[in-house]
Amino acid sequence: MFQSYAPMAMVAFAMRKYAGKIFDLNGKPRTANHLVDDVVEMFKAWENGRTSAKLNFMFESKEAGSITKNLIKTFKLNKLPKYSDVSSLTDARWAMTHEYSAGVGYPLWSLKYVPECSDENKELIDGIIKVITDSESVKNPTLMAKVAEGLKNNIDLGNLLLESANNFEKGFINYVMGLEYINMTESEFAEAKAFLEGHLEGTIGLWTERNVEDTLKNWRLAQQQERLRQENQRRFEEDKDKFRRNDANQNDSFLNDSELTNNSGQGYGDARVTVATNSLADSQEMKAKRSEVARKLLPLASNQMLRDLLQDLCDNADEQTLNIIMKHVW
Repeated sequence: MFQSYAPMAMVAFAMRKYAGKIFDLNGKPRTANHLVDDVVEMFKAWENGRTSAKLNFMFESKEAGSITKNLIKTFKLNKLPKYSDVSSLTDARWAMTHEYSAGVGYPLWSLKYVPECSDENKELIDGIIKVITDSESVKNPTLMAKVAEGLKNNIDLGNLLLESANNFEKGFINYVMGLEYINMTESEFAEAKAFLEGHLEGTIGLWTERNVEDTLKNWRLAQQQERLRQENQRRFEEDKDKFRRNDANQNDSFLNDSELTNNSGQGYGDARVTVATNSLADSQEMKAKRSEVARKLLPLASNQMLRDLLQDLCDNADEQTLNIIMKHVW
């Protein structure tokens, strides 16, 4: 085979049925005009005895095509302001996880947590998320067929997407406020959302329920640590003022009773030694308690950031806080 009209025409004729059915590696379909260029590139590669990256294509299954078509229809991907040229599942994945989710401000799974979402829709949403976030999902024909069928026949999902219903925000709030150990109030939601946006990697469309829960645990712990730091600072300032007042009173008393002190050879000096000894004993006891709390608490940390926060808490908490922790951890 060499570059002449007859061989090229034969190959082009054989390729015509694949127009619009094969895709480049960016997920864009190869039209009839594209295939003309591809045939020319093919003959060049043959003559030069080299491979060409331009000739790497992929097919899309019937299920993938159906999913793409119905994702565009259901989520109106063809009307996205910044990415509306959706022509393959690769395009649809990007559009859903980056442009669509950024537009609504919340991940798709938020819809599962509104009361109107049926069990059938929850299962379908989970399936859609698997397809759009995992490129290997195309190798799971059962999943692909189930999602394709669900998108084709499900009409209730569209009702959840009505902009006026504000279901994405409602569902997300329901999810985070229902998390155990977080105990979030509505007034804290804006602060928590800002924390998530600042600490979770990737676009909102790639957030997972587990990631959100773990990050909010860190947020709550950071809040508690900051409150503890402020409380310790307040107590430190109070103790410092109290010490200054006591020191001033002791100095006045020392001046008034100097003769008695000189005669006895003991007095305040012995008292101060006793106080210092007691303080040292208290310090040793607190060190032991801090060490024991840290030994029990640190293994519960799920990541290094949480471990550092817990270590800081053990190092700086007052005795009452340590006792509370011991009560719940033991």
